[in-house]
Amino acid sequence: MAAPATKALAAPLRSAALYIFLSAAAAVAALVLYLQHSRSPLITFLCLVIFVASMCALVAEVARVRRKRPSADAISKATAASERRAELGSVAAAVAHEIRNPLSALDIHAQLLEENLPQGNEGAEAREHLNIIRSETHRLNLIVENFIRFARHRTLDSSPVQMPDRLASVMRLIESEARERGIIIDHNSLHTDLPRVVADPNQLEQAFLNVVVNALQSMPGGGRLTLSSQLSAGYVECTISNTGPEIPPAVRGNIFDLYFTTKEDGTGLGLPIAQKIMGEHNGYITVRSDQSQTSFSLGIPAAAGS
Repeated sequence: MAAPATKALAAPLRSAALYIFLSAAAAVAALVLYLQHSRSPLITFLCLVIFVASMCALVAEVARVRRKRPSADAISKATAASERRAELGSVAAAVAHEIRNPLSALDIHAQLLEENLPQGNEGAEAREHLNIIRSETHRLNLIVENFIRFARHRTLDSSPVQMPDRLASVMRLIESEARERGIIIDHNSLHTDLPRVVADPNQLEQAFLNVVVNALQSMPGGGRLTLSSQLSAGYVECTISNTGPEIPPAVRGNIFDLYFTTKEDGTGLGLPIAQKIMGEHNGYITVRSDQSQTSFSLGIPAAAGS
């Protein structure tokens, strides 16, 4: 069975190969026509134009494919990372459940203690400490649940879906929060007339939600959230851009690492989970950041025949 990275390359490479073949065929046809009618200045000029244009298109397409094609080292690293995650998932669920059980007991007993405290100022200090215990217990439980979600091997319930529609569905969930934060949502470039992709809609929405929440958190003082979509080299790609501060180059390489976060209340799991979901769909997630905006692009191969 072909590796996921190999299967993901198949569609765009077939398209590129056809484009290169047609460019080369046009160049050869122009050369043959010139040899047959070399005495006609007009035909000679037209043949020269066609030949030069075809060769330029050929060179440009070859260069584009070389830029898009991942190296053998990148494919090897992706395969090794997938194997490590599979090994991690075999023990993570059991360990995480064992951690979650005492956390639930702590929360229940903290609640019982709080109910038995005297009312008024006499129990105020103890109640404050118990609230901290319960708050931190809930936070730890959230970390454990996210870790289970990251490590567990999932069977995808895939079907043909429109990626932009899934992103639009996520945006409806966070519109009110965005307004409260003073964030303007621009979805004028979110085109829905694109090929479908074969994906698990729930997992796809989870990946989008993680990226969108990260974007909202990066703009505490308000800003603009821009959504766009396009067909790029055989992939349907959705891009989520925000006007928050630039992600420094030194940090950019770590944002998809498990538990890496620059936020005080961050878990460091949102973006790794999004990356894992995209990898399970033979897709990708990339980031670009400068002083004007930060953009996350998520892509999945277009479904054959769509």
